[in-house]
Amino acid sequence: MIALRQEDLDDLSDEAHEKGVELLASMQDDGSIWLETLARSSGPRGSGAVALELLCSLADEKDARISLAVESDRIGVIMLYERNGFETMDDPDRRRDGHAVMVREPNC
Repeated sequence: MIALRQEDLDDLSDEAHEKGVELLASMQDDGSIWLETLARSSGPRGSGAVALELLCSLADEKDARISLAVESDRIGVIMLYERNGFETMDDPDRRRDGHAVMVREPNC
């Protein structure tokens, strides 16, 4: 297996942008992915979910964990992430400024 590269994430970001989705993800020192931004800008309804599925597929292929922070009151967004295998970290130290940290292990 070829390791995940930042270029892989940048290519996915470009593909998402072409479909009207802003996706910003960065590779961390431990080989995991930090998802900074995922938001539908001009794409049709559901295009953000499709971009998330593509990111999850890439992470599975490269055996990489994905982490993110989401506003704790964004229940619909949290449910979208949960449907894609993310779990909310219960550790209060992992909550920050009204955001919950969510993590998805590869091949979940």
